[in-house]
Formats: sequence, structure tokens, C-alpha cells
Amino acid sequence: MTPKGITPRRVVNHARWRAMQLRKAALNAYYRRAGLELSARGLRACGVSTSDKHVFGEIFGDEDAYRLDVVVPLMRGGTVVEVGAHKGYFTVLAGSAADRVVVFEPTERNYEYVLRNVALNGLTNVTAVQAAVSDTAGVKPFTLSAVNDARHTFFSTRYSGSGTTVEVRCVTLPEALEEHGVEHVDLLKLDCEGSEYDALLSCDAPVLARIDHIVAELHESRTIPHTRSDLISHLARHGFTAELYDEHVRGDLRTCMAFFSAQRDRGSGTPRER
Repeated sequence: MTPKGITPRRVVNHARWRAMQLRKAALNAYYRRAGLELSARGLRACGVSTSDKHVFGEIFGDEDAYRLDVVVPLMRGGTVVEVGAHKGYFTVLAGSAADRVVVFEPTERNYEYVLRNVALNGLTNVTAVQAAVSDTAGVKPFTLSAVNDARHTFFSTRYSGSGTTVEVRCVTLPEALEEHGVEHVDLLKLDCEGSEYDALLSCDAPVLARIDHIVAELHESRTIPHTRSDLISHLARHGFTAELYDEHVRGDLRTCMAFFSAQRDRGSGTPRER
């Protein structure tokens, strides 16, 4: 007889969940020992966990979170800026297509993997910067998720999990473009766990006029002070159209992918009248 309130279905579901966690732990232990080798589109990458395999699959697999048939042609022969590189899986794709790539990743361990994966593919057109992109420059406290190193964040949620707090260097997007001599951005990619709002809402018209397209994962939670509506409105005022897709609810975190495209008169940095 099962205790009151615990149904046989719940017992079975818990057993399945527990078995899945044990399999994941065993795989992670194996990957830590042997390393994780990944490949797609003639590119190679390394990682250390099932989470890395999942992130790689989001980019290159059936999930196709970034709509590669759209963004790869936009990157080809151009300049790409990436905010939140994780271990550099999108970075190597961008480096294989674009003339120049500038990427930002604040955490030391992930940053080291960015460098490793760039070198693994023999890319010489990638500049990697160990910093976060925010609304102000300086040093800020940052939570390293104990659950998953793809969930490190300035805005902890139940989904991201608790973890160690470290200080990371922050730059603003206008300062970053200026420092690295980026006059025009064909594609700006952001996956920075809620910091996309600080990065973009602090950009004025002259900065946004340099950017043609933005692809980003947008995050919403009670701990994140801005919403997707704030960002969509801000970018619309500067001539960007928005398309949202791939919605998910992950515990107390709501996410979606967004593609923004600047509607400007050809040869001009001013928004096109619509």
C-alpha cells in the first residue's frame, strides 16, 4: 500500500525521473573523463557535459534555435558580434561564415572553451573577450549556476539554480563596438540569461543604426526587471521589426527566440517610414 497522497503513477514518474538523472550523471562523469567531441557542418567542438551536447544541438540540430538557413547568409562575409558565447558553439559557426567575429563571455571556464573551440577549427578571424555586456561598465556580482553552466546569470531564478557568486567585468555595447573598431554589425547574437535587456535598452540611435539584424533568446522572470515588450518597443522606435518564435516555460522562467531586422532606407542609417 502506498502512503496517502502518493499515487502509483507518481511513484512510477519519480522512478523514471530518478533513472534519467542517474543516466545523466553517468554520462557527465564519462564526458568529464573522456571529453565530449561534437561536430556539424564541417565544424568541430569539444565540451564536458550533456548540457553542452544539448546547447550544441539547439544550434546545429533539429531544434535550429537560430534558424541557420536565415542567419548564415546574413553572416557570410560580414561582421558578427556575439553576447554570451557559452563554450563557443555559435562562435565557430559565425567564424566559418563571417569575415570578422567579436564575442563576449564573462566566465573563465566557458571563455577557455571558446578559445579552445576557435583554435580547434583554425579560425583566425575571431576576437574573444572575457567580459559581460551590460548597461554600465565596471565589475558586477554574477551567479555561477550549480545546475548548468549555460545558466550563469546576473538574475538568478529557480530554473537557473543557486550557486557561487563571483565578480565579472562588464562593458557596454557602445563601448565594446568602439574599443574593437566595429563600425557595422551584420548580425548581433545574444544569449545572456536576462542581460539582453541591459545590453540593448542602453543603446541609443547612433549605436543601433550600425546593426542590421539581431537574433536573441529573450528571458522573462520576476527577478529580471525588464520584459520582451520593453525591448520590442525600444527597437521598434529605432526601425526594427520583430518576429518571436520557439516559446518555452521553464519553471519560473519564460523564454522565446526573437529575430529583429532593421528596416532602413538603403544607404541610410535612418528608419524607413512604414
